[in-house]
Amino acid sequence: MYPRGKAVQDEKDPHLIAGAAGVGACLGTDFVKINPPKINGEDKPELLEQAVRAAGRTKVICAGGSSTDVRVFLERLYAQIQVGTSGNATGRNIHQKGLKEAVAMCNAISAITFDGKSSQDAFSLYEQQK
Repeated sequence: MYPRGKAVQDEKDPHLIAGAAGVGACLGTDFVKINPPKINGEDKPELLEQAVRAAGRTKVICAGGSSTDVRVFLERLYAQIQVGTSGNATGRNIHQKGLKEAVAMCNAISAITFDGKSSQDAFSLYEQQK
């Protein structure tokens, strides 16, 4: 759920993002996809945790965002999982890579999301496979 429009001054406002997650829960959705909240352009896991709590039993996944450094991406994903998200919707951080590197990235994401591995372990796996 992406709050947008003339009335929205800051799409990444933590209260707005938590409210959007709560709306998803009120609508009875199984999951809600949100942008990770930011303050002054900075990610803070505790802000995302508020959105996860607002979502109740609705699962929260985060938008993957723009193409970024692999280590930074995996660290961000790990922090998101640690505060209770159920994963993320990764697009360009996979499909803008060559096949071998994309598969390595998928395996690294899976290691964090499903196997409970740290971002360091996932990055090592990525480096071995790319």
